[in-house]
Amino acid sequence: MPIILLNTLLVATLVSLAVAWLIVRTSRWHGAVSGDPPAAGPQKLHTRTVPRIGGIAIALGLLAGLASARIQLAGSGVLSNWLWLVAALALAFGFGLAEDLTRRIGPWVRLSATFAAAAIASAGGSLVLTRFDFAPLDALLTMHIVMAFALTLFCVGAVAHAYNLSDGLNGLLGGLALAACCVIGSVAGQIGDRDASVFAVALGGASLGFLLLNFPRAHLFAGDSGAYLIGTAVAFLGIMLAIRNPGVSPWLAFLSVIYPFTDTTFAILRRMWQGRGIMQPDAEHLHSLLARWLARKSSTGGGAANPAATALILAGYAPFGLAAIAHARDSTALILLACVFAVAYVSLWFLLRKVVSAEESRLAGARAE
Repeated sequence: MPIILLNTLLVATLVSLAVAWLIVRTSRWHGAVSGDPPAAGPQKLHTRTVPRIGGIAIALGLLAGLASARIQLAGSGVLSNWLWLVAALALAFGFGLAEDLTRRIGPWVRLSATFAAAAIASAGGSLVLTRFDFAPLDALLTMHIVMAFALTLFCVGAVAHAYNLSDGLNGLLGGLALAACCVIGSVAGQIGDRDASVFAVALGGASLGFLLLNFPRAHLFAGDSGAYLIGTAVAFLGIMLAIRNPGVSPWLAFLSVIYPFTDTTFAILRRMWQGRGIMQPDAEHLHSLLARWLARKSSTGGGAANPAATALILAGYAPFGLAAIAHARDSTALILLACVFAVAYVSLWFLLRKVVSAEESRLAGARAE
């Protein structure tokens, strides 16, 4: 099995990297449609037009990795429902790609596509949440199969949208995807879950191939297609591990996506408090504030602030990911970890917001003089 996983990783990584390289090299031909200009939104931190269809590379890398694993494991029953998973992921990816190319697919439509993707995976791939190890939510799941189905759709859509909102810095989306795959894949490997192991390795390889051209300098972006694909795939992966292995806490999946989930939840609450639309983009995410603060402190014009912020975010998550692996069977410990992370996130956000606002106000005053 280790050789098969290594082969799957290599195939997914190399296909993703090759497609990403082709996208970058041919950008002069499709850039008018696929390019993301620096002034495309308040959350944009790049300074030049960059192709935003890197999701194509991630999708083809993931597909190649899964197909390779299926060929190597023919007749073993591993990933027997993989075509259902691919069909579901294709839906989330497709609506995201349509937005990348047309800029006309609204966020609610894309979110609805992830709900539909979850419905396909639930119906054909049996990916339906059966427990949370948290009494109030478990009570809802046992009320009726429809409730379990609805909560599954909500969780998949929430995670997918969270990854999309967290795609704001060079390497952040790919780094968060790799982190989630490492956490879930490590536990899957320890307990011998071959389906989840293969899925995690294929997704991790596809993310890595893209990441090599997205960090530290972004030669292309994942776009909505990549963000919704990764978010939906990670959600499927977490559900797969939880429902197939009763000894593993379902909160492990939550800890694997704790940064994008916390960031998105706080962004929604913040926008509601400010009286703005919850889907309205801004530059007030924790990673955005961190990049702005680092740019102010940089002596090289702030060019390194973007990837440096990504590195700090991922380094900050690493202890939580490692702790989640160590306590994969202990729901209480994982819930406490999630609470500690949330408190740390909110505290750091308010600190950075105060410092960044003060510095920007001071600079604005100096220019006025």
